[in-house]
Amino acid sequence: MITNLLPGLRDLRTPLATGYLWIVGLWLLIHQHVPRTARSATGPIRSLYELGNIVGHAAALAALTFVAYIVGSILAFKFGTNTNLLLRIRSQAPLVIRHYRMITEYVLFASGYINAIQLTSQLQGFTQPILDNARKYLTFDELSDVPQQGGRSTVLAARYVRTRRSAEIDLRDTYVHAVIEDFPAVGIQLQAKDRDLWDTYDRQQAEAHFRLAISLPIIFIFSALTAESGQLLWLFLLIVPVILIFSGLRTSVAASAVLVQAVVLNLVEPPILERLATEVAEAKLEGRRINPGP
Repeated sequence: MITNLLPGLRDLRTPLATGYLWIVGLWLLIHQHVPRTARSATGPIRSLYELGNIVGHAAALAALTFVAYIVGSILAFKFGTNTNLLLRIRSQAPLVIRHYRMITEYVLFASGYINAIQLTSQLQGFTQPILDNARKYLTFDELSDVPQQGGRSTVLAARYVRTRRSAEIDLRDTYVHAVIEDFPAVGIQLQAKDRDLWDTYDRQQAEAHFRLAISLPIIFIFSALTAESGQLLWLFLLIVPVILIFSGLRTSVAASAVLVQAVVLNLVEPPILERLATEVAEAKLEGRRINPGP
């Protein structure tokens, strides 16, 4: 029973904690302008004080908790459905930020970016033989069009490079990026195929989201304390949310690693590869074979 409740509690704690932190930060900014008693208050503020006196402290606390949950649900930093930002950055590096790769790796080193490189390399090694087989039946343009069938706006950089080798590398990296974009669907498949493995992924994903979500209101709180007190020393405490952000990113990579292993071990099949397999199967039925080989 407790195991069944845990996913719900993980979903609840992030918006609730985030909302409370935003409310604390807002209070630090406006507390001097808020009347302390119903007598000194006017208008809607006085009405709220009177309502609190009528319903009691317990009900007022429950109402505040509900407000905190709503605020947190709206303002919580959404790190993505499947927390794979670093893998997205890494998989897009050859396509978009090729010339800035060294800077990116240096900046994101502490956040687990190196682990993201290893995971992306695993996906590259997994995807390459699939593409090699598909090339026997599909042209390069047909292979390039498959990722676009999922409604993606990404345009293959392979279409604009001069050398065939660069085009092949860009094609592989595009498929790897498409696999990463399919992680939400992969997670759903994993939930049906292997509940224990999915629980591990879901726990790490929720933890990453929690750490990243509370980091922004904590930054807001320390900034409010600095503005309120006039003491710049409060800014040194910003190291706390910075650590939370890097920790959240590392945890997100760990969550993505579970999905990568599920894909590599053929426990689940990303939609992009399912569509590619369908295209290859149709080409086989038509008797096409572009590149004869073993």
